[in-house]
Amino acid sequence: MNMTPTPPGRPRRAGTVMALLAASALVAATAVAQEAGVPAQPAAAPTATQPASAPAAAPAADDTIGVEWGAMLGDPALPMLVQAALRASPSMAAARGRIERSRTERVAADAAWMPLVTGSGSASRGKTEPQLPITTSSSAGIQASWELDLFGAGRAGSAAEAARLGSAEQALAGMRLSVAAETGQSYVALRACEAQRALAEQEVASHSLTERINENATEAGFFSSDQAAMARAAAAQARAVLGSREDQCARLLRSIATLAALDEADLRQQLAPRTGVLPMPMAAVPDELPADLLMRRPDLQEAALAVTAAGFDGKAMRAQQWPTISLQGAIGRGRLGTPQASFSGQVWSFGPLQITMPIFDSGVRKARVKAADASLDEARAVYLARVRLAAEEIDTTLSTLRGISVREQNARQAALGFGVALSSAELRLQGGMGSVLELEHVRRIAAQARSSVVDLQQARASAWITLYRVMGGRW
Repeated sequence: MNMTPTPPGRPRRAGTVMALLAASALVAATAVAQEAGVPAQPAAAPTATQPASAPAAAPAADDTIGVEWGAMLGDPALPMLVQAALRASPSMAAARGRIERSRTERVAADAAWMPLVTGSGSASRGKTEPQLPITTSSSAGIQASWELDLFGAGRAGSAAEAARLGSAEQALAGMRLSVAAETGQSYVALRACEAQRALAEQEVASHSLTERINENATEAGFFSSDQAAMARAAAAQARAVLGSREDQCARLLRSIATLAALDEADLRQQLAPRTGVLPMPMAAVPDELPADLLMRRPDLQEAALAVTAAGFDGKAMRAQQWPTISLQGAIGRGRLGTPQASFSGQVWSFGPLQITMPIFDSGVRKARVKAADASLDEARAVYLARVRLAAEEIDTTLSTLRGISVREQNARQAALGFGVALSSAELRLQGGMGSVLELEHVRRIAAQARSSVVDLQQARASAWITLYRVMGGRW
Protein backbone atom coordinates (compact mmCIF):
# COMPACT_ATOMS: atom_id res chain seq x y z
CA MET A 1 0.00 0.00 0.00
CA ASN A 2 1.38 3.39 -0.97
CA MET A 3 0.74 6.39 1.20
CA THR A 4 1.96 9.92 0.51
CA PRO A 5 3.00 11.71 3.72
CA THR A 6 1.34 14.98 4.59
CA PRO A 7 3.72 17.98 4.20
CA PRO A 8 4.09 20.04 7.42
CA GLY A 9 1.29 22.53 7.85
CA ARG A 10 -0.77 21.13 4.99
CA PRO A 11 -4.22 19.99 6.28
CA ARG A 12 -6.31 17.17 4.89
CA ARG A 13 -10.06 17.21 4.70
CA ALA A 14 -11.87 15.47 7.56
CA GLY A 15 -13.74 13.30 5.04
CA THR A 16 -10.47 11.55 4.08
CA VAL A 17 -9.48 10.80 7.67
CA MET A 18 -10.77 7.22 7.60
CA ALA A 19 -8.69 6.11 4.63
CA LEU A 20 -5.58 7.85 5.88
CA LEU A 21 -5.84 6.33 9.33
CA ALA A 22 -6.39 2.84 7.99
CA ALA A 23 -3.26 3.18 5.86
CA SER A 24 -1.12 4.62 8.66
CA ALA A 25 -2.37 1.97 11.08
CA LEU A 26 -1.37 -0.77 8.64
CA VAL A 27 2.12 0.65 8.05
CA ALA A 28 2.80 1.10 11.77
CA ALA A 29 1.41 -2.35 12.52
CA THR A 30 3.71 -4.08 10.06
CA ALA A 31 6.79 -2.42 11.53
CA VAL A 32 5.98 -3.39 15.09
CA ALA A 33 4.95 -6.90 14.13
CA GLN A 34 8.44 -7.45 12.76
CA GLU A 35 10.13 -5.89 15.81
CA ALA A 36 8.10 -7.87 18.32
CA GLY A 37 8.59 -11.12 16.45
CA VAL A 38 4.89 -11.51 15.73
CA PRO A 39 4.03 -13.88 12.89
CA ALA A 40 2.97 -12.25 9.64
CA GLN A 41 -0.73 -11.45 9.46
CA PRO A 42 -3.03 -10.74 6.51
CA ALA A 43 -2.54 -7.26 5.10
CA ALA A 44 -6.15 -6.37 5.84
CA ALA A 45 -5.51 -5.85 9.54
CA PRO A 46 -2.46 -4.61 11.45
CA THR A 47 -0.82 -6.74 14.10
CA ALA A 48 0.43 -3.90 16.30
CA THR A 49 1.01 -0.19 16.34
CA GLN A 50 3.87 1.98 17.47
CA PRO A 51 6.58 0.07 19.37
CA ALA A 52 6.77 0.48 23.08
CA SER A 53 9.96 2.48 22.73
CA ALA A 54 8.41 4.98 20.32
CA PRO A 55 7.62 8.37 21.88
CA ALA A 56 3.92 8.82 22.36
CA ALA A 57 2.20 12.16 22.59
CA ALA A 58 2.34 13.40 26.15
CA PRO A 59 -1.01 13.47 27.97
CA ALA A 60 -2.48 16.90 28.48
CA ALA A 61 -1.71 18.32 31.89
CA ASP A 62 -4.53 18.73 34.38
CA ASP A 63 -4.21 22.51 34.34
CA THR A 64 -4.14 22.79 30.54
CA ILE A 65 -7.63 21.67 29.58
CA GLY A 66 -9.50 24.20 31.68
CA VAL A 67 -7.34 27.12 30.56
CA GLU A 68 -7.67 26.13 26.90
CA TRP A 69 -11.41 25.71 27.17
CA GLY A 70 -11.75 29.02 29.00
CA ALA A 71 -9.96 30.76 26.13
CA MET A 72 -11.72 28.76 23.43
CA LEU A 73 -15.20 29.44 24.81
CA GLY A 74 -14.51 32.91 26.19
CA ASP A 75 -15.60 32.07 29.73
CA PRO A 76 -13.28 32.60 32.74
CA ALA A 77 -15.33 30.36 35.03
CA LEU A 78 -14.62 27.17 33.09
CA PRO A 79 -10.99 26.64 34.22
CA MET A 80 -11.98 26.73 37.88
CA LEU A 81 -14.80 24.22 37.39
CA VAL A 82 -12.74 21.85 35.26
CA GLN A 83 -9.85 21.82 37.72
CA ALA A 84 -12.19 21.17 40.64
CA ALA A 85 -13.88 18.32 38.79
CA LEU A 86 -10.53 16.74 37.86
CA ARG A 87 -9.41 16.85 41.49
CA ALA A 88 -12.66 15.38 42.79
CA SER A 89 -13.24 12.67 40.19
CA PRO A 90 -13.04 9.09 41.56
CA SER A 91 -12.43 7.86 38.02
CA MET A 92 -9.27 9.96 37.85
CA ALA A 93 -8.09 8.49 41.15
CA ALA A 94 -8.71 4.97 39.84
CA ALA A 95 -6.77 5.72 36.64
CA ARG A 96 -3.83 7.05 38.65
CA GLY A 97 -3.90 3.88 40.75
CA ARG A 98 -3.71 1.80 37.59
CA ILE A 99 -0.61 3.73 36.53
CA GLU A 100 1.12 3.09 39.85
CA ARG A 101 0.29 -0.61 39.60
CA SER A 102 1.66 -0.72 36.05
CA ARG A 103 4.88 0.93 37.21
CA THR A 104 5.48 -1.71 39.87
CA GLU A 105 4.75 -4.48 37.38
CA ARG A 106 7.24 -2.96 34.96
CA VAL A 107 9.91 -2.86 37.68
CA ALA A 108 9.23 -6.54 38.44
CA ALA A 109 9.43 -7.44 34.73
CA ASP A 110 12.73 -5.59 34.33
CA ALA A 111 14.18 -7.33 37.38
CA ALA A 112 13.09 -10.81 36.26
CA TRP A 113 15.88 -11.16 33.69
CA MET A 114 18.60 -9.34 35.61
CA PRO A 115 21.08 -11.05 37.99
CA LEU A 116 19.81 -11.70 41.51
CA VAL A 117 22.35 -10.93 44.23
CA THR A 118 21.87 -11.81 47.90
CA GLY A 119 24.08 -11.63 50.96
CA SER A 120 24.31 -14.14 53.78
CA GLY A 121 26.22 -14.87 56.95
CA SER A 122 26.41 -17.86 59.33
CA ALA A 123 28.16 -19.01 62.51
CA SER A 124 28.21 -22.36 64.35
CA ARG A 125 30.03 -24.13 67.21
CA GLY A 126 29.88 -27.79 68.04
CA LYS A 127 31.40 -31.25 68.06
CA THR A 128 30.24 -33.40 65.20
CA GLU A 129 32.32 -36.56 65.92
CA PRO A 130 33.48 -38.06 69.25
CA GLN A 131 37.12 -38.12 68.19
CA LEU A 132 37.09 -34.52 66.86
CA PRO A 133 37.65 -31.40 68.91
CA ILE A 134 35.12 -28.65 69.37
CA THR A 135 34.95 -26.63 66.16
CA THR A 136 33.90 -23.03 65.60
CA SER A 137 33.07 -21.83 62.08
CA SER A 138 31.75 -18.59 60.58
CA SER A 139 31.28 -17.22 57.09
CA ALA A 140 29.91 -14.17 55.26
CA GLY A 141 29.50 -13.72 51.55
CA ILE A 142 27.50 -12.82 48.49
CA GLN A 143 25.58 -15.21 46.24
CA ALA A 144 24.46 -14.45 42.70
CA SER A 145 22.13 -16.23 40.29
CA TRP A 146 21.23 -15.30 36.74
CA GLU A 147 18.98 -16.86 34.17
CA LEU A 148 20.41 -15.81 30.81
CA ASP A 149 17.88 -14.15 28.51
CA LEU A 150 19.25 -15.80 25.38
CA PHE A 151 15.99 -15.93 23.44
CA GLY A 152 14.51 -12.61 24.57
CA ALA A 153 11.70 -13.79 26.86
CA GLY A 154 12.73 -11.37 29.60
CA ARG A 155 13.23 -8.45 27.28
CA ALA A 156 9.89 -9.10 25.62
CA GLY A 157 8.14 -9.25 28.98
CA SER A 158 9.78 -6.00 30.04
CA ALA A 159 8.73 -4.32 26.77
CA ALA A 160 5.17 -5.58 27.23
CA GLU A 161 4.96 -4.06 30.71
CA ALA A 162 6.42 -0.78 29.41
CA ALA A 163 3.65 -0.71 26.78
CA ARG A 164 1.02 -1.41 29.44
CA LEU A 165 2.37 1.46 31.53
CA GLY A 166 2.07 3.76 28.53
CA SER A 167 -1.44 2.46 27.92
CA ALA A 168 -2.39 3.24 31.52
CA GLU A 169 -1.01 6.78 31.16
CA GLN A 170 -3.05 7.31 28.01
CA ALA A 171 -6.13 5.96 29.79
CA LEU A 172 -5.61 8.65 32.43
CA ALA A 173 -5.37 11.30 29.70
CA GLY A 174 -8.60 9.98 28.16
CA MET A 175 -10.37 9.99 31.51
CA ARG A 176 -9.16 13.55 32.07
CA LEU A 177 -10.76 14.61 28.79
CA SER A 178 -14.01 12.83 29.59
CA VAL A 179 -14.34 14.44 33.02
CA ALA A 180 -13.51 17.88 31.61
CA ALA A 181 -16.00 17.43 28.76
CA GLU A 182 -18.76 16.36 31.13
CA THR A 183 -18.08 19.42 33.29
CA GLY A 184 -18.03 21.74 30.28
CA GLN A 185 -21.25 20.32 28.85
CA SER A 186 -23.01 20.69 32.20
CA TYR A 187 -21.79 24.26 32.53
CA VAL A 188 -23.01 25.19 29.04
CA ALA A 189 -26.37 23.61 29.81
CA LEU A 190 -26.62 25.64 33.04
CA ARG A 191 -25.90 28.95 31.29
CA ALA A 192 -28.42 28.13 28.55
CA CYS A 193 -31.01 27.24 31.17
CA GLU A 194 -30.42 30.55 32.93
CA ALA A 195 -30.88 32.43 29.66
CA GLN A 196 -34.07 30.50 28.90
CA ARG A 197 -35.30 31.16 32.43
CA ALA A 198 -34.89 34.91 31.90
CA LEU A 199 -36.90 34.67 28.68
CA ALA A 200 -39.55 32.61 30.48
CA GLU A 201 -39.81 35.34 33.14
CA GLN A 202 -40.43 37.88 30.39
CA GLU A 203 -43.14 35.68 28.90
CA VAL A 204 -44.81 35.31 32.30
CA ALA A 205 -44.82 39.09 32.73
CA SER A 206 -46.25 39.57 29.22
CA HIS A 207 -48.96 36.92 29.65
CA SER A 208 -49.86 38.29 33.09
CA LEU A 209 -50.35 41.77 31.63
CA THR A 210 -52.43 40.32 28.78
CA GLU A 211 -54.46 38.36 31.31
CA ARG A 212 -55.26 41.50 33.35
CA ILE A 213 -56.23 43.48 30.24
CA ASN A 214 -58.55 40.71 29.08
CA GLU A 215 -60.11 40.37 32.51
CA ASN A 216 -60.82 44.10 32.68
CA ALA A 217 -62.13 44.18 29.09
CA THR A 218 -64.41 41.22 29.80
CA GLU A 219 -65.81 42.84 32.92
CA ALA A 220 -66.49 45.98 30.85
CA GLY A 221 -68.26 43.92 28.20
CA PHE A 222 -65.74 44.48 25.41
CA PHE A 223 -64.38 40.90 25.27
CA SER A 224 -66.10 37.57 25.60
CA SER A 225 -65.45 35.25 28.52
CA ASP A 226 -63.81 32.76 26.14
CA GLN A 227 -61.09 35.24 25.28
CA ALA A 228 -60.42 35.92 28.95
CA ALA A 229 -60.24 32.18 29.66
CA MET A 230 -57.68 31.74 26.88
CA ALA A 231 -55.57 34.55 28.35
CA ARG A 232 -55.71 32.95 31.81
CA ALA A 233 -54.71 29.55 30.37
CA ALA A 234 -51.80 31.07 28.46
CA ALA A 235 -50.57 32.86 31.59
CA ALA A 236 -50.83 29.66 33.64
CA GLN A 237 -48.91 27.75 30.99
CA ALA A 238 -46.16 30.41 30.96
CA ARG A 239 -45.84 30.16 34.74
CA ALA A 240 -45.58 26.36 34.47
CA VAL A 241 -42.80 26.70 31.90
CA LEU A 242 -40.99 29.14 34.19
CA GLY A 243 -41.26 26.73 37.12
CA SER A 244 -39.86 23.92 34.98
CA ARG A 245 -36.94 26.11 33.94
CA GLU A 246 -36.18 27.02 37.54
CA ASP A 247 -36.17 23.35 38.57
CA GLN A 248 -33.92 22.46 35.63
CA CYS A 249 -31.42 25.20 36.50
CA ALA A 250 -31.36 24.13 40.13
CA ARG A 251 -30.68 20.52 39.14
CA LEU A 252 -27.87 21.54 36.80
CA LEU A 253 -26.23 23.72 39.44
CA ARG A 254 -26.50 20.88 41.97
CA SER A 255 -25.02 18.45 39.45
CA ILE A 256 -22.03 20.70 38.78
CA ALA A 257 -21.48 21.22 42.50
CA THR A 258 -21.48 17.45 43.04
CA LEU A 259 -19.21 16.82 40.05
CA ALA A 260 -16.67 19.40 41.25
CA ALA A 261 -17.14 18.68 44.99
CA LEU A 262 -18.00 22.32 45.68
CA ASP A 263 -20.49 23.86 48.08
CA GLU A 264 -23.67 24.67 46.16
CA ALA A 265 -24.21 28.05 47.77
CA ASP A 266 -20.60 29.11 47.18
CA LEU A 267 -20.77 27.91 43.59
CA ARG A 268 -23.97 29.88 42.96
CA GLN A 269 -22.28 33.01 44.27
CA GLN A 270 -19.16 32.46 42.12
CA LEU A 271 -21.21 31.95 38.96
CA ALA A 272 -23.66 34.80 39.62
CA PRO A 273 -21.76 37.56 37.73
CA ARG A 274 -22.27 35.79 34.38
CA THR A 275 -25.77 34.45 34.94
CA GLY A 276 -27.42 33.64 31.63
CA VAL A 277 -24.28 34.40 29.58
CA LEU A 278 -23.47 31.43 27.36
CA PRO A 279 -19.88 30.50 26.51
CA MET A 280 -19.21 31.54 22.94
CA PRO A 281 -16.56 29.74 20.84
CA MET A 282 -13.90 32.18 19.71
CA ALA A 283 -12.97 30.38 16.46
CA ALA A 284 -14.79 29.66 13.23
CA VAL A 285 -15.83 26.16 12.20
CA PRO A 286 -12.81 24.54 10.50
CA ASP A 287 -13.28 23.24 6.99
CA GLU A 288 -10.15 21.09 7.15
CA LEU A 289 -8.19 19.32 9.85
CA PRO A 290 -4.80 17.56 9.67
CA ALA A 291 -5.52 13.83 9.63
CA ASP A 292 -2.56 13.04 11.90
CA LEU A 293 -4.19 14.95 14.76
CA LEU A 294 -6.60 12.09 15.21
CA MET A 295 -3.79 9.67 16.01
CA ARG A 296 -3.01 11.71 19.10
CA ARG A 297 -6.26 10.76 20.77
CA PRO A 298 -5.57 9.11 24.15
CA ASP A 299 -7.97 6.22 23.47
CA LEU A 300 -6.19 5.42 20.18
CA GLN A 301 -2.81 5.68 21.89
CA GLU A 302 -4.09 3.40 24.64
CA ALA A 303 -5.38 0.82 22.14
CA ALA A 304 -2.18 1.03 20.08
CA LEU A 305 -0.01 0.35 23.12
CA ALA A 306 -2.29 -2.54 24.06
CA VAL A 307 -1.54 -4.08 20.66
CA THR A 308 2.18 -3.55 21.26
CA ALA A 309 1.97 -5.24 24.67
CA ALA A 310 0.08 -8.19 23.21
CA GLY A 311 2.73 -8.56 20.47
CA PHE A 312 5.55 -8.69 23.01
CA ASP A 313 3.56 -11.13 25.16
CA GLY A 314 3.44 -13.47 22.19
CA LYS A 315 7.18 -13.13 21.67
CA ALA A 316 7.78 -13.96 25.34
CA MET A 317 5.58 -17.05 25.11
CA ARG A 318 7.48 -18.28 22.04
CA ALA A 319 10.83 -17.71 23.73
CA GLN A 320 9.74 -19.90 26.64
CA GLN A 321 9.61 -22.89 24.26
CA TRP A 322 13.41 -22.84 24.06
CA PRO A 323 15.95 -24.10 26.63
CA THR A 324 16.93 -21.90 29.56
CA ILE A 325 20.43 -21.48 30.98
CA SER A 326 21.08 -20.28 34.51
CA LEU A 327 24.30 -19.52 36.37
CA GLN A 328 25.09 -19.42 40.07
CA GLY A 329 28.11 -18.29 42.03
CA ALA A 330 29.24 -17.10 45.44
CA ILE A 331 32.16 -15.27 47.03
CA GLY A 332 32.94 -14.47 50.64
CA ARG A 333 35.18 -15.07 53.64
CA GLY A 334 35.13 -17.92 56.13
CA ARG A 335 36.79 -18.93 59.40
CA LEU A 336 37.25 -22.36 60.94
CA GLY A 337 38.70 -22.72 64.43
CA THR A 338 39.57 -25.56 66.90
CA PRO A 339 41.41 -25.51 70.26
CA GLN A 340 44.61 -26.43 68.41
CA ALA A 341 44.43 -24.13 65.32
CA SER A 342 42.28 -21.79 63.28
CA PHE A 343 42.02 -20.97 59.57
CA SER A 344 40.48 -18.01 57.72
CA GLY A 345 40.42 -16.74 54.16
CA GLN A 346 38.45 -16.20 51.00
CA VAL A 347 35.98 -18.77 49.73
CA TRP A 348 34.20 -18.84 46.36
CA SER A 349 32.28 -21.08 44.03
CA PHE A 350 31.08 -20.95 40.41
CA GLY A 351 28.19 -23.08 39.35
CA PRO A 352 26.34 -25.07 38.77
CA LEU A 353 25.75 -24.09 35.15
CA GLN A 354 22.24 -25.42 34.66
CA ILE A 355 20.46 -26.02 31.34
CA THR A 356 16.75 -26.77 31.33
CA MET A 357 15.26 -28.09 28.11
CA PRO A 358 11.50 -28.55 27.60
CA ILE A 359 10.70 -32.03 26.33
CA PHE A 360 7.07 -32.81 27.11
CA ASP A 361 4.52 -30.55 28.82
CA SER A 362 1.22 -31.84 27.40
CA GLY A 363 0.96 -28.85 25.06
CA VAL A 364 1.01 -26.17 27.76
CA ARG A 365 3.54 -23.93 26.01
CA LYS A 366 1.83 -24.19 22.65
CA ALA A 367 -1.50 -23.34 24.29
CA ARG A 368 0.04 -20.26 25.85
CA VAL A 369 1.35 -19.13 22.46
CA LYS A 370 -2.09 -19.59 20.90
CA ALA A 371 -3.68 -17.65 23.75
CA ALA A 372 -1.19 -14.82 23.23
CA ASP A 373 -1.96 -14.76 19.50
CA ALA A 374 -5.68 -14.63 20.25
CA SER A 375 -5.10 -11.71 22.62
CA LEU A 376 -3.14 -9.95 19.88
CA ASP A 377 -5.97 -10.46 17.38
CA GLU A 378 -8.43 -9.07 19.90
CA ALA A 379 -6.26 -6.01 20.59
CA ARG A 380 -5.88 -5.38 16.86
CA ALA A 381 -9.63 -5.56 16.35
CA VAL A 382 -10.25 -3.14 19.21
CA TYR A 383 -7.67 -0.72 17.84
CA LEU A 384 -9.07 -0.69 14.30
CA ALA A 385 -12.62 -0.32 15.63
CA ARG A 386 -11.55 2.69 17.65
CA VAL A 387 -9.84 4.21 14.62
CA ARG A 388 -13.02 3.90 12.59
CA LEU A 389 -15.16 5.24 15.43
CA ALA A 390 -12.81 8.16 16.00
CA ALA A 391 -12.87 9.14 12.32
CA GLU A 392 -16.67 8.94 12.32
CA GLU A 393 -16.88 11.09 15.45
CA ILE A 394 -14.73 13.78 13.85
CA ASP A 395 -16.76 13.86 10.64
CA THR A 396 -20.06 13.86 12.54
CA THR A 397 -19.01 16.65 14.90
CA LEU A 398 -17.70 18.86 12.08
CA SER A 399 -20.91 18.28 10.10
CA THR A 400 -22.96 19.13 13.19
CA LEU A 401 -21.01 22.34 13.74
CA ARG A 402 -21.52 23.45 10.16
CA GLY A 403 -25.25 22.74 10.31
CA ILE A 404 -25.59 24.61 13.61
CA SER A 405 -23.76 27.62 12.16
CA VAL A 406 -26.23 27.85 9.27
CA ARG A 407 -29.27 27.45 11.51
CA GLU A 408 -27.93 29.92 14.05
CA GLN A 409 -27.42 32.53 11.34
CA ASN A 410 -31.03 32.13 10.22
CA ALA A 411 -32.28 32.21 13.81
CA ARG A 412 -30.35 35.41 14.50
CA GLN A 413 -31.85 37.02 11.40
CA ALA A 414 -35.31 35.99 12.57
CA ALA A 415 -34.68 37.36 16.07
CA LEU A 416 -33.40 40.61 14.58
CA GLY A 417 -36.51 40.93 12.40
CA PHE A 418 -38.85 40.31 15.31
CA GLY A 419 -36.88 42.82 17.35
CA VAL A 420 -37.55 45.43 14.67
CA ALA A 421 -41.24 44.47 14.72
CA LEU A 422 -41.29 44.87 18.51
CA SER A 423 -39.74 48.33 18.28
CA SER A 424 -42.36 49.31 15.68
CA ALA A 425 -45.18 48.06 17.90
CA GLU A 426 -43.85 50.11 20.80
CA LEU A 427 -43.69 53.22 18.63
CA ARG A 428 -47.25 52.66 17.38
CA LEU A 429 -48.47 52.31 20.96
CA GLN A 430 -46.73 55.52 21.97
CA GLY A 431 -48.31 57.29 18.99
CA GLY A 432 -51.78 56.08 19.91
CA MET A 433 -52.05 53.83 16.85
CA GLY A 434 -51.47 50.47 18.53
CA SER A 435 -52.64 48.46 21.49
CA VAL A 436 -50.98 46.86 24.49
CA LEU A 437 -52.32 43.46 23.44
CA GLU A 438 -50.68 43.77 20.05
CA LEU A 439 -47.44 44.88 21.67
CA GLU A 440 -47.36 41.95 24.10
CA HIS A 441 -48.17 39.51 21.33
CA VAL A 442 -45.18 40.74 19.29
CA ARG A 443 -43.03 40.73 22.44
CA ARG A 444 -43.76 37.05 23.04
CA ILE A 445 -42.97 36.14 19.45
CA ALA A 446 -39.66 38.01 19.71
CA ALA A 447 -38.87 36.17 22.96
CA GLN A 448 -39.52 32.82 21.28
CA ALA A 449 -37.13 33.81 18.48
CA ARG A 450 -34.45 34.68 21.03
CA SER A 451 -35.11 31.34 22.73
CA SER A 452 -34.30 29.55 19.47
CA VAL A 453 -31.04 31.47 19.27
CA VAL A 454 -30.15 30.40 22.82
CA ASP A 455 -30.82 26.76 21.94
CA LEU A 456 -28.48 26.98 18.96
CA GLN A 457 -25.82 28.81 20.98
CA GLN A 458 -25.90 25.97 23.49
CA ALA A 459 -25.68 23.39 20.71
CA ARG A 460 -22.70 25.18 19.14
CA ALA A 461 -20.75 25.47 22.40
CA SER A 462 -21.48 21.82 23.21
CA ALA A 463 -20.34 20.76 19.74
CA TRP A 464 -17.08 22.66 20.19
CA ILE A 465 -16.42 20.84 23.45
CA THR A 466 -17.20 17.56 21.73
CA LEU A 467 -14.82 18.43 18.88
CA TYR A 468 -12.04 19.21 21.35
CA ARG A 469 -12.62 15.87 23.08
CA VAL A 470 -12.77 13.74 19.95
CA MET A 471 -9.59 15.39 18.66
CA GLY A 472 -7.81 14.17 21.78
CA GLY A 473 -7.53 17.52 23.53
CA ARG A 474 -4.40 18.48 21.61
CA TRP A 475 -5.86 20.72 18.92
